[in-house]
Amino acid sequence: MRLTELREGTHVIDLSGEDLGKIERFVIDPSTRDVTHVVIEKGVVFPEERVAPVHALHDTDDDHRLQLDESVEADELPLFEERHYVDLGDKQYNSTEAAPYPAAAWAYPMIPTPGFPAYPTLAAPVGLETKLNVPQGSVVVSEGSEVYADNGESVGRVKEVGTDEAGQLAYIVVNPGWFQSERIIPGHWVQTIDDAGVRLALTVDALERHDRDRR
Repeated sequence: MRLTELREGTHVIDLSGEDLGKIERFVIDPSTRDVTHVVIEKGVVFPEERVAPVHALHDTDDDHRLQLDESVEADELPLFEERHYVDLGDKQYNSTEAAPYPAAAWAYPMIPTPGFPAYPTLAAPVGLETKLNVPQGSVVVSEGSEVYADNGESVGRVKEVGTDEAGQLAYIVVNPGWFQSERIIPGHWVQTIDDAGVRLALTVDALERHDRDRR
């Protein structure tokens, strides 16, 4: 059965029916509007977030669950984030997780001993490098991603993403907050999608007129 809709919070099961976790992010190719992958939250089965291709997910008889087919082994799904300690040297490094100072290499044993160098000695700078296992050029959209009108004014946050039969972005559900009604935004109203969020091709006034017309 063709997968027609993705929702944040939908459970993913394997062929045996074991619950692998819930969808918490969506990977979108901005150039084609294709939803290519989903990120499954970490939980009992997965100690880390995992990336699953959309083509391997299929509908079940339960609207709240999707099944991972035989084309992908659950335990072989790649980590969403892979982190490695790297020797920074002269390379530029931009991460809040990296220590703002060089690491210290302590000599062994911990008391002055003939034949061992004095301590502490400074090693080469090291840090954490994070690699996202998603297609190059794609954008990760999750619940809570900011949605902007064409002038840059925020109109809410993503609550849900829907796809059509071709696997392309069909709509997003936007939560404006402050007890306002949710908005369903057609995919063709989306102007750009990037790491900063979703930008619409409409003004705030146009969105409000649309809301009034629907009432």
